[in-house]
Amino acid sequence: MTMKNICTSALAAIAILAAGCSNSDTDNTIKPDMAGREITFTAGINDLATRAGRTTDNLTGSKFGLFLTTEGTNGDENYNGTNKEVSESNGEWVQDPPLLWKNNTAKVNYTAYLPYTDQLENDKDYTINLSTTQTAETMLNEDLLYASATDITAADNPNGIAVTFSHKLAKLKVVLTKGTEVDADMEVTGVKVAKCLVKGSMDVTTGNLLRGSSTVLDDYADVNLCGTQTEGSAFTDTWEALIMPTLWDATGFVVTVTVGSGNDTRMFQYTGSSWMAYSGNEYTLPLHVGRDKVIAGKITATEWRDAGTSEIETD
Repeated sequence: MTMKNICTSALAAIAILAAGCSNSDTDNTIKPDMAGREITFTAGINDLATRAGRTTDNLTGSKFGLFLTTEGTNGDENYNGTNKEVSESNGEWVQDPPLLWKNNTAKVNYTAYLPYTDQLENDKDYTINLSTTQTAETMLNEDLLYASATDITAADNPNGIAVTFSHKLAKLKVVLTKGTEVDADMEVTGVKVAKCLVKGSMDVTTGNLLRGSSTVLDDYADVNLCGTQTEGSAFTDTWEALIMPTLWDATGFVVTVTVGSGNDTRMFQYTGSSWMAYSGNEYTLPLHVGRDKVIAGKITATEWRDAGTSEIETD
């Protein structure tokens, strides 16, 4: 073989190898044909585990409402749903009858809310009426979640649509310490926050929250928080509640702490400055109870998920 032929053969081999590398770097996976197959769902919550309200771990047995549209289907009920009930059962989210994929490329948009109700006002408004004496059970049942996404295709989601919910209400948390002036054996028996917004609605197609249609005074109430005793504490030191986003004026944010019971009751009151509790945020107020007053620290505002903190002035 001449030198010219050797060089030509070598170049041809290099070209074949290059082509092989190029093909291996390309995703040539054959997409399954999803036309007519059931749209399946998984669900979770975009937050850290908290004592109050819903977490991904306690969605068992839950139901969410689903609004879903598929392009190019003219509202066909096989591919579109309005306030469709989706229920958790044995680790799966079930619809009856199920919605279907039109094909691999038709774009799907959805909004979802939890907990589900079949009593939407105007076919889209979710009524909010929060308990004024809150417990772990009421917070679990009343924690309002919302999710939405657009331009979803079967080709990109052959294993189903992952619905990631976020909290729509605000959460208040009061963390107490007791001074030496308060007897160690005197239990904290109640914490109340004045003038919280507890009535309103949410447009489940947009996630927008609205104050209730009743008078302003009817929308607000004093809320008794739910108390828990954290590990290592000698008394009920952490108190929590869910509220609608609320704006307090300069004298409206009042926290009342009750220590003791019966004939041996002491009440401590803290009045804060004007501030706003926003949707999806958790607010922690540290209070030190001693003598006949309450000393407050800074209110820390944390998005109700793992996203940092900020401080709000309390004086």
